Amino acid sequence: MESLMKTYGSRCFQFVSIQCSWANLEQNCLALSRNRASVQSFLKYHSMQALIQDTTGQLPRTWDGGFDAVKEGTWMLSDWYRFYYTNRNTYEPNNTGVGKDCLEMKAASEKRWFDVPSEFVFASLCSRKM
Repeated sequence: MESLMKTYGSRCFQFVSIQCSWANLEQNCLALSRNRASVQSFLKYHSMQALIQDTTGQLPRTWDGGFDAVKEGTWMLSDWYRFYYTNRNTYEPNNTGVGKDCLEMKAASEKRWFDVPSEFVFASLCSRKM
């Protein structure tokens, strides 16, 4: 796992290149004494993208902490922050297909969010309170 970290506000973020499902993401973060990261603002989103870019030299597909598995269409954040900032790709989330309950942070050329099935495997961001 990479050790490059970035502070934003009162949180410290770390990019984890290990590809995992959304369910296994929290286990990876807990191994680092962190939790899965979520995005609450435009500036935070770009700060997280900068961390990923600085770590990898690119912007790989990466999990966001958003999900609507509890109630379809009611998006929540895994760290229980209020879900009010969105950066969705055009026509997203669209729930086409089955089980698209989780958010991918960097999707397609627009580098915005897609809703995707939790079984997909992506890199992730973990965070902890400072």
